[in-house]
Amino acid sequence: MVRQSRGSDRPSGAKPKIDKVETRFLTDNLRWSPDGHRIYVGGQVTSVDTVLACVESTTVVNRPNVPFQIDSLDPKTLALTPIIPATTFGEMGLGTGAIKVNGNYWISTAHGDRIAIVPAGK
Repeated sequence: MVRQSRGSDRPSGAKPKIDKVETRFLTDNLRWSPDGHRIYVGGQVTSVDTVLACVESTTVVNRPNVPFQIDSLDPKTLALTPIIPATTFGEMGLGTGAIKVNGNYWISTAHGDRIAIVPAGK
């Protein structure tokens, strides 16, 4: 992932500042935390070819064999903190992102008919 400065925060004609952070998985979705202080980062812990094969299929859903991960990103420091390490939940794999709702993480999938709801840590 990258963070790029915008025109309003640099002198005219200056190149944008670009900061990079490695997620160690295929970053798929970003979502602000409810308090606006963190960004939830979700994606698959597999190859691009595996993800493409999964979403191209019209007969198989849920992909319990494709692990995903959810991290929390501090947008100021770009520090990543794992929330949900690489996993699947029963029949649900190929997770894409998360939102926090009433003390739980709701995790979406790229190719399935369900979501996972996981209690958020304290």
